[in-house]
Amino acid sequence: MKEVCCSLWILLFSFSCFSQNHPDKFRDKSPQIFAFRITATEAEQFIKWDSIPVGIFADREPTITFNNNLFDEDELPVGKYVLLSADGIYVKAQFVCVSNLVALNINNKSRLQLDIRDTIN
Repeated sequence: MKEVCCSLWILLFSFSCFSQNHPDKFRDKSPQIFAFRITATEAEQFIKWDSIPVGIFADREPTITFNNNLFDEDELPVGKYVLLSADGIYVKAQFVCVSNLVALNINNKSRLQLDIRDTIN
């Protein structure tokens, strides 16, 4: 009798082991975007290397965290940032420089000039 109960238990348990997660139900994008403030030296290195080593941000606290659906670059204060998010199985890193400078062209019909000014809020 014990053998029948054990074999029945093993049989029922084995059917539950076949259930697996469906990859089509996995989240494609991360729910949050992390913004890390970086220095001008780091930004210069990332531009020279043409890559951003995301491992250096593992121990840092993000400056600002955004909801992925509600991300607006205008909400970032002035500075240089690296934005990190997950896209499928990949980590997406993006360099963003937020500035309050604006370039105005002055055309006096003889020579084109540019005037760089701060934006007034």
